Amino acid sequence: MAPELNEVLSQSVKIINYIKNSTLNTRLLKALCDEMGSDHQNLLFHSEVRWLSRNQVLKRLFELQKEVELFLIDKKSNLSHYFQDKKWVARLAYLSDIFSYMNELNLKFQGPDTIIFNEWNKIESFKKKLRLWLNMIAEGNNEMFQSCSDYIMEADDLYSQNSVSDIIAAHLKMMMLSFEKYFPEHEDPQRQNMWIVKPFVEHKVTAFPMKKPFNLFELSSDKGLESTFNTTSNSKFWIRMKNEYPNLHEIAVRFLLFFSTTYLCETAFSAMTVLKTKQRNCLKLSDCLRLVLTSIHLRINKLTDGKQKQKSH
Repeated sequence: MAPELNEVLSQSVKIINYIKNSTLNTRLLKALCDEMGSDHQNLLFHSEVRWLSRNQVLKRLFELQKEVELFLIDKKSNLSHYFQDKKWVARLAYLSDIFSYMNELNLKFQGPDTIIFNEWNKIESFKKKLRLWLNMIAEGNNEMFQSCSDYIMEADDLYSQNSVSDIIAAHLKMMMLSFEKYFPEHEDPQRQNMWIVKPFVEHKVTAFPMKKPFNLFELSSDKGLESTFNTTSNSKFWIRMKNEYPNLHEIAVRFLLFFSTTYLCETAFSAMTVLKTKQRNCLKLSDCLRLVLTSIHLRINKLTDGKQKQKSH
């Protein structure tokens, strides 16, 4: 991130902490928002652990910028001068927009049946968006960043618009370089492994990593297996092929079982916060978490049928 944008992020967190760390300040801001008929009544805390919170925090601060500015002026805080700087507010608006897009991309990676092929497609799609946004910014069009665009039009400050556009262009270029570094095109797993995703489509012999692709030709000609493939997930299909086509199964599963997202960790963390409350702080989590996170369908009725019901006294 460019130093100018990083400063805005740090200063935004400082403003939020100044208000949220004091119960009195929180109540006073809430009363002010009620009087002004605001859509929101308070700011949100920023947390490094909750990586999805950054967008919501910045968005809420931008939407309550007038209320927060009045509050800080009333408290005679030096932090109020940030909101009097049009360039600073425009950068804040851009940060809320770009983090919104990043959150949207991150959420697309979550789910129980995510595979590396689908996620790579989403990354390639986002890289194309970055190139398109760069071209649009070069032409003076920033409508894809809605909050930033609306604020600049409202402020009607040509100097601020040009200054922010330069910073946005530099940030987008840095993001493109970062994505190219971590996800280079030559490492696309689909180049020689598209047959894993589409085994019943005709492929060139040179597109296979294995020396003898004859098993795949045999599999692709089986209409019964094609029907099974169309009615089940990709992972489950290749797991079923373990006995019939062990060589294809081994290669396919090697790609499909990549731990490509933090979804499992996020799910376990969310389940733990729900289970372990103040009233249940002595609870042993292992058994409860196993029940929550398992993909096995629990036959509770079968378990209870074998037990004798407690009779009333």
